[in-house]
Amino acid sequence: MSNTPLIIAHRGASREAPENTLSAFQRAKELKADGVELDIYPCLDKILVVTHDDHTHRLTGVRNRVDRMTLKDLKNLDYGTHFSEKFRGEKIPTLEEVFELLKGSMTIDVEIKGLNIVGDGREQTLVNLIRKWGMTDQIVVSSFNIFALRRMAEIAPEIRRGYLFYEKQFGPSRRGGWAFYVKPFSFNISHALLRNGMVERIHNRGYECWVWTVNEEADMKKFITEKADAIITDDPGKLMDILKIK
Repeated sequence: MSNTPLIIAHRGASREAPENTLSAFQRAKELKADGVELDIYPCLDKILVVTHDDHTHRLTGVRNRVDRMTLKDLKNLDYGTHFSEKFRGEKIPTLEEVFELLKGSMTIDVEIKGLNIVGDGREQTLVNLIRKWGMTDQIVVSSFNIFALRRMAEIAPEIRRGYLFYEKQFGPSRRGGWAFYVKPFSFNISHALLRNGMVERIHNRGYECWVWTVNEEADMKKFITEKADAIITDDPGKLMDILKIK
């Protein structure tokens, strides 16, 4: 565990380009962030696309569900204008397109979205893609869904898993109580949930501590001091300045 946290660009460099787009990931690469965080859903064709929402309306103005649209239909939507006219025509990327862009360059935290208890094959599709591109060492697969993480552990134990939780959950989920079930590499915790001494306690349990989504300078400095292993932020440039990385 390093004294310097990894700088993980949340949904890419999402302060400078539309979230979860190739432009955002390219900008994170240009900034020399250590990694990016992204979100995946399967579309109607069962192809994994990179988007945080299961609906298209917030980012495109079109009301539909990702899983009810083919990749061709999704590619016809504008995922950039909501952010800036400069990005008009930005397309939703497939996960494979992101892998092609970032292979060999940085860590990729792939969040499996959805709370389905019974699997629909998305984990196997993800594993097949990671293995196809030979990117096992670059990937951490995270999720709030402990069943998805368990499926990942069973079909691809060699791929690192990040156990996501945050302050609005209840019971064992809010405390990382299902770690025995998902066997994670890291606890990926909302910064609002972390209290003094928690990073150290997580380390003592044998897990890395990845903190999200940290955008304020005071919080960045706090988690650097507490020796978080990774800080996930919308503003990787600010964090780099604090760490005096040129």
